[in-house]
Amino acid sequence: MNPIPITDRLISNPGQFDPALANLLHYFRNGVLLPVGANPDMEPAPLATEWDSPGYQSRLVTNNIAVVLGARSDKLLGIQFADRTHLGEFLMRNPDCRRTLITVHAAGPVVWQQAATNFGAPIDLPGLRVRMTGHLLIYDRTALPGRDFFLNLATITTIDLAAINWGPDPDGRIAAWHAHLAQGEFFRRGGRGQMIPNAQAWRAYLAARLKSRFCYESRERQFYRRVNGNAWQPVPDEQMRDEIRRLTAAAPVGTAEAKSRLTDEFLGRLGSRLKSSLATQLQFAEDRVRAFAEDCLVKGAGANVTNAELAAAFTEYCRQTGQPPLSAKKFRILIGRLLRGERWCRCYSKSVKRPGGDQNGWRGVQLRSGEASIPPATNDGADGAHGAENSGEICIKILPRVAA
Repeated sequence: MNPIPITDRLISNPGQFDPALANLLHYFRNGVLLPVGANPDMEPAPLATEWDSPGYQSRLVTNNIAVVLGARSDKLLGIQFADRTHLGEFLMRNPDCRRTLITVHAAGPVVWQQAATNFGAPIDLPGLRVRMTGHLLIYDRTALPGRDFFLNLATITTIDLAAINWGPDPDGRIAAWHAHLAQGEFFRRGGRGQMIPNAQAWRAYLAARLKSRFCYESRERQFYRRVNGNAWQPVPDEQMRDEIRRLTAAAPVGTAEAKSRLTDEFLGRLGSRLKSSLATQLQFAEDRVRAFAEDCLVKGAGANVTNAELAAAFTEYCRQTGQPPLSAKKFRILIGRLLRGERWCRCYSKSVKRPGGDQNGWRGVQLRSGEASIPPATNDGADGAHGAENSGEICIKILPRVAA
């Protein structure tokens, strides 16, 4: 039963309680309110038939008040912080949460949200606890009179829990929590009592743990690992299987007995399903081109480089770093987008002079030179034309960054 009529009826007679309580009742009008004693979790949630009883309403006016979390209050949840320092760090990572209701209580500040989709078990993280079940005290009559209950007075907003930046996740607890919310328990009990692993939950967990360091290039049918900035290296299938085994063994879910059901056959199927979860062809290609530009290109007054020279240098860069080259068309599009961007801000030219005639290319940038360098630009033209005396073949020595 919708609790709005009760809270509206209480708010209509504000002489019975102070303005802080009136505001709380207003902003929690979509929640199920509960008169409680010292321990809110010991109180049973009210039945629908209790809402209109005069006795229940009078207890709301005279007792401490908690709100019922979860589905009965439209997926209401509270993110409870140990102190205002942890709250401030959270709001720095999640500025959108500044727009929702934030209250302060004896146990610490609380950011109130309504879950957009998935809803389930709570989680404890350093400095905060996500309360999604049970009851949470919102008004304590034993607090000092005149205490400020509000850090931000606003309507409770709806948010996707997966979109919140919860901070570092070194042990995978956050990834496991999100996978549980989205896909259910990691293990389900079969008809004979045996533990059956939930492939969808494990896939979601592994994808979250791997996506910042690994990707899958479907065109080459190859996993890659990020080794330094935008540099990627191919990963043999056996190494990928070892990484999956390591992450599943260390996952903060299930018992050792349950994890014994994660057979090599099951993990092999997970690896195959992860390919679609980690497939990031465009981003992977952009990263390779960006790494090439940072390693092998340099700005310079009067410098220039042709499209053909860029393509040849990129092919050699991919050979030296063990990465497959891109198609000529894709490389031309991506390098052009990069060089026109804010980081490089270069101009395309159709009159880069080379022996044999003008070529298409770029002004203001050139390849880093090695022992056999690119012929230097002369000062006889704005486009940086090369002199006739440097008509020999161009030799390129790629000097990629060393992985940390």
